[in-house]
Amino acid sequence: MKKLFAMLLALALLSGCSNHAQVENQAFLLVMGLDRAEGGGIEMSAQIPRISGNSQESADGEGNSSGYAQMSVTGSNYEEALERLDWISPRDLNPAQLKLVVLSRDLAESEDCPELIERLARTERLFTATRVVVCEGRAKDFVSTIRPTVGTRLSTDISALFEHCIGRGFTPRSRLADLYYLQNSVYCDPMVGYAVIGPQMQSGGEQSDAAQPASALSAELMELSERFESDIPMRFIGAALFRDGRMCGVLDGAQTLCANLLQNEMDSFYYNFDDVSVELIPEGSIRLRVDADGDAVALRVRGRLSLAAEEMDIDEEALLDHLNADVKAAIRATQALGVDIFGFAEAAAKRFGTIEDWVNYDWRRRYPGAELDVRLELMTSNA
Repeated sequence: MKKLFAMLLALALLSGCSNHAQVENQAFLLVMGLDRAEGGGIEMSAQIPRISGNSQESADGEGNSSGYAQMSVTGSNYEEALERLDWISPRDLNPAQLKLVVLSRDLAESEDCPELIERLARTERLFTATRVVVCEGRAKDFVSTIRPTVGTRLSTDISALFEHCIGRGFTPRSRLADLYYLQNSVYCDPMVGYAVIGPQMQSGGEQSDAAQPASALSAELMELSERFESDIPMRFIGAALFRDGRMCGVLDGAQTLCANLLQNEMDSFYYNFDDVSVELIPEGSIRLRVDADGDAVALRVRGRLSLAAEEMDIDEEALLDHLNADVKAAIRATQALGVDIFGFAEAAAKRFGTIEDWVNYDWRRRYPGAELDVRLELMTSNA
C-alpha cells in the first residue's frame, strides 16, 4: 500500500511539474492593439507578461512597467500578423487570457472592420468575454500607455478598471461576443467602449501638443482634466457605435450613461444636475415600447427612479426634466446615425409573426424618424 501511495504521489508531482512547465512555456497575450498598416494590411501591437520570480510587477525609473514585453508586427491580414507575433514571441503565443482588444478608430470605421471582427472572434483559444474598445489615434500608442498600478497584475488591473468605469455608467459593458453577434443581428446594433489618451501635464507644467486628444470627447475630457491630476493616461469614456460591423459614431459620457440606463445595466448611478451629483436608483426595469401605425412610429420610455438620499434639498421636478431631456438627446443621437443600440427594435418585432416579416418592415428606415415619448418618474417618500 505504501509503495502504491508513493507511486501515485510521484505521478502527481510529475504531472504538476509538467503542467507548470507548460504554463511557463506560454506567452499569454493580455492586450492587443490593431491598426491599419501603411500601404495596407494590419499592424498588431501586444503586451505579454515577462516570466520572473517576482509576482509583483515593478516599474523602472521612468514609470514604465518592466514586467511586460511590448511587441509590434505587421501583416497582410489579421492571421498573418498574429502568426508573426508568435514568431517574435519568446514563447508559444497563447491568447486564452486576452483581456483587452484596442481598435484604432481609423480601422473601426474602415470597410475591413466587419471581417476583422469575425476573424478576431474565431481566433483559436481566444476568450470571447474579452473587452473591446475603440481608441482615438493609433492603437499602438494607446496600448503602450497601459500599465498596472502599483501592487497589481495588469490582468487584474484591467478587469478592475472596467468594472469601475462600467459602475459609473460612462462606458458600455459590451464584450467581443456582443460586438460579433450583434453586428449580424436584425434586432439591435452593438456599441463598445471609447478611449483616448487623456491630457497629461509635463513636468514643467506645459501641456504637450501630442497630448491633446483630437476626439469627439475632447471638450468633455478637457473639462474633467481641469479638476484632477493623474499620471494614468488612459481614459475610457463614451461609446463607439457600430452599424453593419463598422463604427459610425460616438456617444459622449453622459449619453452613454443614458444608454446604459435604458439597457438596464445599472443598479444605481450618479447624475450631475445643477452642479450637484445625485445618486439615482432605478426601481425595477426601464421599459421600452414601440407604437407603430403604418409608417408612423413612436418610441416610448417608461421607468421609475428614487433618490438614494432623499434629504437632499433639490428641485425634483427640474431634475426629472433634465434627466428626461438627456435621455431624449441620447436617443436622438442614435436616430441621427440610424443605429438602435437600446433594443427598441426587439420591442417592435414582437408584433411580427416571422423574422422575414420583421426584416421586410425595414426598421432601419423607420427608426430615424420615430417620435419620442420619454417619461421617467421620480419616487419620493411622500409618493
